[in-house]
Amino acid sequence: MSNGEARAARLNRLARWTLALGSLLAVVQLARIEPPSAPPRHLVILSLAPEASETLLAASTATQVGPLPLDRFLGESTVFRHAIAQADSPDPSLRSLFTGRYPTATLLRRGSIPAPTLADEFRKAGFRTAAFPPNASSEKSREWLGAGFESWRDEFPDNRSRADAARQWLSEQDSQRSFLFLHIDGPDPVGEAGRFLEGLRADGFLDRALVVMLTPHAKPDAIAQGVPLHEHSLRVPLAFRLPQHERRRFDQTVELIDVAPTLHGLFHLPGPRGLPGQRLHGAIWIGTPPREEHLAYAQRDFANGWHALVGNRFELLVHRGNGRVLLFDLDGDPTRDIGDDRRVLRSELRQILKRRLIGTSGERSALLRQANSMRDATTAAR
Repeated sequence: MSNGEARAARLNRLARWTLALGSLLAVVQLARIEPPSAPPRHLVILSLAPEASETLLAASTATQVGPLPLDRFLGESTVFRHAIAQADSPDPSLRSLFTGRYPTATLLRRGSIPAPTLADEFRKAGFRTAAFPPNASSEKSREWLGAGFESWRDEFPDNRSRADAARQWLSEQDSQRSFLFLHIDGPDPVGEAGRFLEGLRADGFLDRALVVMLTPHAKPDAIAQGVPLHEHSLRVPLAFRLPQHERRRFDQTVELIDVAPTLHGLFHLPGPRGLPGQRLHGAIWIGTPPREEHLAYAQRDFANGWHALVGNRFELLVHRGNGRVLLFDLDGDPTRDIGDDRRVLRSELRQILKRRLIGTSGERSALLRQANSMRDATTAAR
């Protein structure tokens, strides 16, 4: 064998060993992101008014833990600092959060499609469930979310009485697994949320619970005024706090529809098939970063309104009714449409958005077909 052939043979063996080692490391990495055999006994989803989003995002970037109770909570949490809501209004955003589906699917009547909510799934798994949502929740939110909770209480005179009632409910469930949803709105959502969390800490409850904190959308600032679905009205804080778990920070783009599949993974629940969101439990447990260059999707009025595609650097906005297209550089001047300067990028993002719209419509159609098949099977069995 010549020297060249021998060298080629050695390189081939090295390549095979490298490939085998890489495959082994991938298997080990996948095994490591599985949650522990005993998930937390309790789940709390804490939703704050959009006015709190800027304060929470600023606190999550601090290098030192601040003096406020909420600073302490964030200092113990995994925070995704570029999470995108699916809408710039609370109702459709919360419906997407609790179903893991884009708003299009939840425009239908809840009973007309097989789309269980997180409350449905946790209740089926034996959890006690209660919701303390915003006062005077819309009829559609009650229809979609209220039916999954054993208790739905949305009439309180102020934040403090709502938070105190939620804490009292949790104390009554200490011997049982439980799932609580609490929304805190103005005038001081940050302060009231901190008081609620410190109360749970004093009760010893934080040692046994996973707490998820977010805002359903952001309060539009001067940049987002007059631009529906601008990133500045969609970017929200998303924090997961597990007992005795280290602080982590991620700047990759994620979405609120990722919360449902992530909770399925953390609590060992199968969850519905075909959810569009990604599971983030690898990031929470061992620090595996979410997908790079992910593009989040948001909408306002599916048929004739605005649709957004948001990444870490750019945002594309398309109006399906009048055909208007806007492209913003979020690292540059986020108020200037740069579409004419970046025509190739604008065209590529429009194609991606078109495929996303087709997929979103397909998700809704698939749910309708599944519902029709279930009704036909029920009718045939009678």
